[in-house]
Amino acid sequence: MRSYFKHPIFLEYRNESKKIYFILIALFSVGMLVTSPQSSGPDEPMNQASGWYSIRNGLNPSYPSTIVSDVPTNLVTGPCFAFKPNVTSECLSKNPTTNGKTDFPVFNYPPVYFWIIGLGQISFGIVDQELSYLGGRLFGLFAILGLLLISIVKLSRMGLKRSSEMLFIALTPMSYFVFSTANPSGWEIATSILFFTTLTVELKKRTIEISSRSNSFQNRFLCPNLPILLTGLLLVFSRPLGFVWLILIVGIVGINLGLLDKIFSFKSVISSIGLTQIPAFLWFVTHPENSELPGLKNASAGSIIDALPENILHSVFSLHEKYKQSWGVLGWLDTRPPNTVYVLVAFLFSLLTFKLMQNNRTNWKVFLFTAIFLNLIIIALESYKWIVWPNWWQGRYGLPLLVCSLLSLLMNGNQINKIKNLNLLIIFIITGNAFMIYLNFYRYTFGLWNSVSIKTLISGVDFSITLFTFVVLILIVAFLKKIYVKKSKAL
Repeated sequence: MRSYFKHPIFLEYRNESKKIYFILIALFSVGMLVTSPQSSGPDEPMNQASGWYSIRNGLNPSYPSTIVSDVPTNLVTGPCFAFKPNVTSECLSKNPTTNGKTDFPVFNYPPVYFWIIGLGQISFGIVDQELSYLGGRLFGLFAILGLLLISIVKLSRMGLKRSSEMLFIALTPMSYFVFSTANPSGWEIATSILFFTTLTVELKKRTIEISSRSNSFQNRFLCPNLPILLTGLLLVFSRPLGFVWLILIVGIVGINLGLLDKIFSFKSVISSIGLTQIPAFLWFVTHPENSELPGLKNASAGSIIDALPENILHSVFSLHEKYKQSWGVLGWLDTRPPNTVYVLVAFLFSLLTFKLMQNNRTNWKVFLFTAIFLNLIIIALESYKWIVWPNWWQGRYGLPLLVCSLLSLLMNGNQINKIKNLNLLIIFIITGNAFMIYLNFYRYTFGLWNSVSIKTLISGVDFSITLFTFVVLILIVAFLKKIYVKKSKAL
């Protein structure tokens, strides 16, 4: 076992003084998992059913919401608290599940993540069938944390020694929530980050090759770049919008490295990206996503076009809600903090982005590129579907692009080193994540009301326990940080 951990990938990461941030990412993910009862993740019963089906049948059905038979009832416990923030998780005990079977709908998404969930269900089901859902959650979380660790190491090898710190800054409470509740959105975020880091590293290598005139066999003969091809396939087979995020991430990386106008000279890279799109196109032709909206399928073209101008306005004026959700509206979009929290987060994010873009034209381009294309995608898709599903877009859908964009802003020119009072920012981020975990706990233990205030949340013995835990967490971070800084200086 010791020799295994002497592998260069672990040794390099062990020498990084900032690895404490990866530990924090894992802790916050576990915190969300522990405070989230079964079926509290968005569409979790259907995700668990899809994991159960795909691990036994290889692929998911061709059409969405296909009803399959013999799904264990303990995997698909009904979320009796969904959309009712004042209803606690106690309602689950009033309607206990049995070890029977039931018919249940499953997704027609690509199966990779669902295979992982299914393996977890089988592994934990051997011990206790009631724990099958937890096995699916944990296996999914471990796989996601593994991808994030690989991404951090890749960036560290590129000379970005504060890579884990950058990732910690870029992730939001909503990211941790979908990481830990068996949701393919979490897998999509992780595969996007992995593709972003892989593409950045490989393009850097190709740039060095071209500048040194050592044009590789790969680049001359359109041979695909294997790391880009594999990580790209993981991304396009994560969720229905994976292929869109891949194309936009290519744009972000191209702008960040100043290579967007030369991207087609990297033939091996372009061939790899092209090869990811072919199977993605074939999958989504054979597994159409829009058929899950029968009302949309049956609507006439005339009615859709007539309603389009009004729906576009609806979507534009609800954009602020999408970004609130991206940061943190947990559960079935029914667990939200007081508006004061959103105002503070928006203020800090505005200050951070302004600082990262100050005197940096490349970061301005990345910011505008992300803002324009993400908003266009949101408005276009949502206004099309609004006729049968108002407010269809959920903030978590855009997190793959938002996280990669913020990573790009932090990486370019090592902008993170230019942020004054960075430790203060880190404390705010830790506080925000800890608060959202506490809010999640409070919501399922005591219930929330629309008029909930911070004063209500911080009253009572339960908050004293949370505050104590938070203080201990800060002391642990400070202690470990001091130790690793000393070790890095000694090296």
